[in-house]
Amino acid sequence: MTRNRELTLLVTAGILFVFAVVDYQTPAIDMSGKDWRAFIAVGICIAQVTLIVAWAVFAPGNIVVRLPWSLLLGLAMWYLLVFGRRQADRMPMRPEEVFTLGVALLLGVTVLQIPLWIAKRVFRFRMFVSDDAPLSVERGPVQFQLKHLLIGTFIFAVALSPIRLILPKESAGNLFHDQELLVLVPAAVVVNLVATLPCLWGGFLPGDRAWRLGLAWLGYGFLVTVIEFAVVCAILGAPGGENVLLKIYLLNFTQGTVVFVVMRIYRTLGFRMQRVPAVAMQGEMTRASPANLTSGSGSK
Repeated sequence: MTRNRELTLLVTAGILFVFAVVDYQTPAIDMSGKDWRAFIAVGICIAQVTLIVAWAVFAPGNIVVRLPWSLLLGLAMWYLLVFGRRQADRMPMRPEEVFTLGVALLLGVTVLQIPLWIAKRVFRFRMFVSDDAPLSVERGPVQFQLKHLLIGTFIFAVALSPIRLILPKESAGNLFHDQELLVLVPAAVVVNLVATLPCLWGGFLPGDRAWRLGLAWLGYGFLVTVIEFAVVCAILGAPGGENVLLKIYLLNFTQGTVVFVVMRIYRTLGFRMQRVPAVAMQGEMTRASPANLTSGSGSK
């Protein structure tokens, strides 16, 4: 809990609203590669995946609550992007495109968590409120209660209710109808992790250090973009169009900037990212074991 919980909830709702508007409006932009706004919009969407994953891994609170919510936020992104595409004055999405987008978001929200959980375990970084000691934060609840089960069942039912409007009636066929996606989706996940981790951590640094890191990231982000571009070209061949490298850099720059700004906002609200004692991490892993989670299912 922060000193001003209402302000934190209000700011969070505002951030979610802005992201929801961007998700809904993104499909209306020309995605052929000619419009620079498309790379900015996609960068914002990718940044959302990073923020969802970072919240699921590092944020304070019950881990049993955070993980399902991360999946629900990814599901909400899928709904908004598909509905936005249908409302746009363009050709409707093919069935395989609907499923491919959902699979890509699911992979982003889940697979991206794996290296962050490993990093959390190894380096012991944890997000906490400045009013709390890191050790006390790690001793927070990890058992689910009956109210969590009831609330979760209700939210799950509500979240799945629009899915009949999303799923096409036709057969989807091959999910990865475009073979390039087999390269582009994993590349996007890896680059998302490599490019935005410094921004995630740097958002909580003191002012001078944060801005110095930001300036250094401009060169670092361009280097990551060059490597990404070279690898994709080596596998798929050189892409057509002008200024492709700069457009990809704009995408990576956008996602890094969004992650940095959002983390900076929460730092202003009193959140910190700090290493915790090794003993606290061991206690968290012990309490999060399957036996403890099962034993807590009936607690009140």
